[in-house]
Amino acid sequence: MQDHYAVLGVPWNADQELIKATYKALLKIYHPDVFKGDKKFATEQLKKINIAFEILSDPKKRKNYDAHHKQTSGKEENTDDFSNEGFRDERTAYQKIIAEEWKYAMEFYPELKGEYEALKKLSQQLAFNYQVLLIEGKLFEKAVKMAEKVKEDYLTSKFSSDKDLKTIAEILILTKNKRFALELNQAINKLGPKSKIRILQRLEEKYPEVASKIYRIDNYSGVMGETDRVQIIYYDNGQGNNSSYEKKQNETFTDTFDLNKSVFNTGGDSFGDMMKLLFMIIFFGVGLAFIVYLLLVSIFLTI
Repeated sequence: MQDHYAVLGVPWNADQELIKATYKALLKIYHPDVFKGDKKFATEQLKKINIAFEILSDPKKRKNYDAHHKQTSGKEENTDDFSNEGFRDERTAYQKIIAEEWKYAMEFYPELKGEYEALKKLSQQLAFNYQVLLIEGKLFEKAVKMAEKVKEDYLTSKFSSDKDLKTIAEILILTKNKRFALELNQAINKLGPKSKIRILQRLEEKYPEVASKIYRIDNYSGVMGETDRVQIIYYDNGQGNNSSYEKKQNETFTDTFDLNKSVFNTGGDSFGDMMKLLFMIIFFGVGLAFIVYLLLVSIFLTI
């Protein structure tokens, strides 16, 4: 049985708006009049696309398909494989088709570029789905809201609905710790999100330097309970990673830690304080030298 979600390139939790928009986009790509490659291949792709859409656009058929998939996979919660993020020819083909339309839309909605680029940092497929949703659904007036929605759906599809796991995953992807993110996805797929504490503890052992900058497990007892919680300790230091996790300031130090470079960077306020201190040192130095000069002059005159 084909994976209908993979055929359309949408997450398992995609809503009907995204499914319909993606279907329309794929029809444009593989239409015999516009497809540049092998016509037989395009015909086969269209058959798969039509079957996938027939199942996923029908609530009852989709429910049965999801139930069967969950039963055969044995997962407590559906999650997609994070490793299936490779290049898809559809992205390039579609972007060529809608290039002028997208450019025209940005004249009226300049925020589209920023939202698109931010999503692209998480996933090219995610950014593609965002474009498809806006172009085919004519949802430009909801551009910011839709960007947040597709991002949340994407993170949920890959890392479960658990808020902590999604936040940690987002930070890992944006800070280019893809190997860590991949292992987090694999562990969630195999063990389920209820094993969150055990998963994060094990990955902390494998990636101590990275994990120690992102999260801390409080009161770990070996069994997930009310006293066990994950605290996100990483915060944005102005590097522009555009993530939605809560920024937390360190109460002891004013410097911030760059997870990518692993060096401390002095912020703008600290630099201003240093300049003020330097100015005061120079001022008092000049004043002291002037006083010494006056003393020497007075001594010379008394001789």
